[in-house]
Amino acid sequence: MGGKLSITRTVSAMILACGLTLSSAPVTYAASKVVAVVNGSPITSGDIAKRAAFMRLQRQSGGTEAARQQMIDEALKREEVLRVGASVSTTEVEGAVGRFAAGNKLSVQQLSQVLDQAGVGIDHFRNYVAVAMSWPRVVNARFGGSGGGRLSNEDLVRRM
Repeated sequence: MGGKLSITRTVSAMILACGLTLSSAPVTYAASKVVAVVNGSPITSGDIAKRAAFMRLQRQSGGTEAARQQMIDEALKREEVLRVGASVSTTEVEGAVGRFAAGNKLSVQQLSQVLDQAGVGIDHFRNYVAVAMSWPRVVNARFGGSGGGRLSNEDLVRRM
């Protein structure tokens, strides 16, 4: 529960920030081309452009190269989530997106419009949320021990 709340707070802060930094002009991108392949999964220039826009909403620096690295890391995490079978359900992701929107006094449709205007898109955001929610399950499965109990974030960091 604490991990999900932390993710929600982090993402909430970035969307609140985006309300202050969005321009009224929609972002457009040229046709996407594959710029990296991670274990058979392509990462396109469009994916990287969306992540760079997402990073701007979060007020992160690093530009295109940092966005490219985040997309590579996310592809590796997604692959491991699927391998371990620790993926959250679509219902859980939709619930998190809905709670996030409501926490920012937006409907999901309004959130989608904000993300589209910023050049991110709701699908990119959903994919980000899915990996962000699933990854702690993978880490806990790997480092949580065989006792079946969940470890606190501090215990996980100590074990890693």
